[in-house]
This record gives sequence, C-alpha cells and structure tokens, in this order.
Amino acid sequence: MKRWLDYIEFILIAPLGTLIKSLEYIWLMLLRLVGLLAIFTTSTLMLIIAWTLRPEAQPAAFFSAAQNRPNSYFPKTVSDLNLLVNYFTKYRENHSIYLSLLFSLAYLYKQSFAIPGSFAMNILAGALFGCWKALLLVCLLTTVGASCCYMLSLWFAKPVVEYFFDEQLQRLRYEFTENRYRRFTFLLCARLFPFTPQWLLNICLPLVNIPLSSFALSVFIGLIPYNLLCVQAGSVLSDLEDFSAVFSFTTTVRLTGLTIMIFLFSKIMKKSFCTTSSKYC
Repeated sequence: MKRWLDYIEFILIAPLGTLIKSLEYIWLMLLRLVGLLAIFTTSTLMLIIAWTLRPEAQPAAFFSAAQNRPNSYFPKTVSDLNLLVNYFTKYRENHSIYLSLLFSLAYLYKQSFAIPGSFAMNILAGALFGCWKALLLVCLLTTVGASCCYMLSLWFAKPVVEYFFDEQLQRLRYEFTENRYRRFTFLLCARLFPFTPQWLLNICLPLVNIPLSSFALSVFIGLIPYNLLCVQAGSVLSDLEDFSAVFSFTTTVRLTGLTIMIFLFSKIMKKSFCTTSSKYC
C-alpha cells in the first residue's frame, strides 16, 4: 500500500507542485510587468502634462511659425538639434526655470526607462545652459535617472531581464567575481570605456548584487568625461556638422587609454594588497 501511495505521489502530486510553482512565478512576473507598465504610463502622462501646461512664450508669432517649431523634442540630427536650441533659447528668455524643469523631466524619463538619446540631450544641455552649468546638471540627472532605472529593473523587470539578457548577466557575474577586490574600479572602467552600452549596465547591474551606492557613484564619476565632451560640443553647436564629430578617433583613443590606465592601476594595487595581506587573496 505504501508503495502505491509513493507511486501516486510521484506521478500526480510532484508534477502538480511544480505546476503550482510555475504558475506562481508567471503570476508574479505578470504583476511586476503590470506595475512597470503603470509607472511608465504615469511618467509619460506627467511629461505630456508638464509640456501641455507650460507657460506661453513671447513673442507668440515666433513660436507659432511652422518653420520655427521643431518636428521632434528628442532630436536625431544636428539640424533638428539646432532648431530645438533656437526654439528653447527664445523660450528661456522668459521661462528659464520652467525650461530647466522640462529638460530635467525629459532627461530623467529617458534615463529611467533606458530610452536611447541621452547623447543628444547632453549636447542640447550644453547649448542651452553653457558648458559648466550643463555638466553639473547632466551629471546629477544621469546619476538620478540611472538609479531610477536600477530600482525599476530590480523591483519590476527582473524576470524579463533574466529571460532576455541571461548571457550578459552570467558574463557580468563572472567578471565581478574575478574582480571582487577592485569591484568599484571595474565599475568605473566600464563607465569610462566609450563602447560600453550604458543602458545595459543600468538594467543588469542590480541583478548581480551591486549596491546602489556603488552603482550611483560609478555613474556620477565615470560618466564625467563623456558628459563633458557632449556639453562642450553643445556650447559650440554652430560649428558642429554631425554627431559623429563629437567622438572623433582621437577622443575615442583618449577615453580608451584612460580606462586602461585606471584598470592597470587597480591591478597593481591588488597585487600590492595581496602581497601584504595574502590571507585575503
């Protein structure tokens, strides 16, 4: 009789338990996705409302003219960007604070949901606010926006990220295990390297147990050179012919060289640490 009960448990109950666990996982994943969709929808509506309720600008004739209105508020080419700068430069004369608010909301929106286009937004900031003010603003917004992306990925998008980016997650886990004694330096190098997909780091790093404090600090410090290049290009936008001119071969080599130097320095420091404290290595 006991053998029959064990057989029934093996045939019926065990698969049923697995099925229930699978359904619970699917239900939890759906709830998270619904939460993410709700946050995305709410954020989009807030951005639309902030733009719709903006104060009227003067002179009205300039802003109502079709040739002066930008086709898109997320520029894709230098000509789009120039039109946007002309438009908002006039708007800034009477509503500089509201313009800063609009820019900040749009920037945080793009960063939080890993939407491409921060490069053009950085150049726009340089053109509108000047090099150094724009650099401070952009560095702060990048850090806050990336941190929001970190939390959204950790709390809501984890199943989706694990499904679509499993290979990248495994690679990151391996790299951080190998570089556990210089984890922050490794993070910094990843941010400095010009070919790193920053959006992918923002959504994957929370799932490999990187603390938010280390994540945010690496974003703020590591992206300063990149942000500085962009806002400098924005401050001389009239001389810019194409976005690719910002990252010339020389600029790319310099950023890559800086990344290598920091990484080599961290390796030397690790060897020195291991020599004096071998029990920790």
